[in-house]
Amino acid sequence: MKNPFYLLLLLMVLVACSSKKKIVQDNADAAPEEVQPNNRPMPDFYEATVIDKSEIDGCGILFRMEDGRLLRPVSFPPMSPELKGGMSVSFAYYTAKEMVTICMAEDESINVVQLVLLNDGKQDPCIHVSDPYDAVWMEKVISDINPYSITRYDYKDQFVYYFTGAQRSILYKCNGELICDVPGKALNDCARRVNELPGKKIIWVMNE
Repeated sequence: MKNPFYLLLLLMVLVACSSKKKIVQDNADAAPEEVQPNNRPMPDFYEATVIDKSEIDGCGILFRMEDGRLLRPVSFPPMSPELKGGMSVSFAYYTAKEMVTICMAEDESINVVQLVLLNDGKQDPCIHVSDPYDAVWMEKVISDINPYSITRYDYKDQFVYYFTGAQRSILYKCNGELICDVPGKALNDCARRVNELPGKKIIWVMNE
C-alpha cells in the first residue's frame, strides 16, 4: 500500500500546476494597457509668446506665459520650427528638474514635448498715436494688464510706449514688440532705461 503522505504530496502538486495554468491563461486573455513612455501622462498644452534673450549669456529663446512667467526650453521635439522673438506658440512640456543654467532670467527650465506655431510673429508697422484705441495691439495690452497710464517717448528716430500699471509696467516698441517690463514698483534695468528716455509725453490716463 502506498504511503498516504506521498499521495497527499502528489495531489498538492497537481492542484498547484492547475491553478498556475489558469492564471497564465487569464493574463494572456487580458487586453494590454496603454502606457506613456516612462509611465508619464501627456502634459497639458499652454500658449506663450516667444522672446529672444540672446543678449543675455546662456538664455537664448524664452517663453513668456500669460501670467508673466519666463520658461527656458532646453530641448525640443524633432522637426520643430525655428523660433524667433514675437512668435506665438502652443506647447506641452515637462519640467527639466535639477537643470542648472547661467541665464538667471527664467523662472523654470523645461523640456518641450509638443510644439505648435500659432503665428510667425510679424508685427504691425511703427505707429505714432495719441489715442491708444487707434492701435489694435495697444487696446489688447490695456485689456491684458489694465494700466493706469500710457506714456510715449522718443527712441532712435521712432517712438516707444510705456504702459504703467500697479502690478506690472511694460515698455513696447512702436510696432507692439515688447522691450522689457517692470514688476510692481521695482527699480530694475528696465525702469532705469525708461527714466533715461527723452521726449516724455503722457498720451492716456485711466478714467477714475
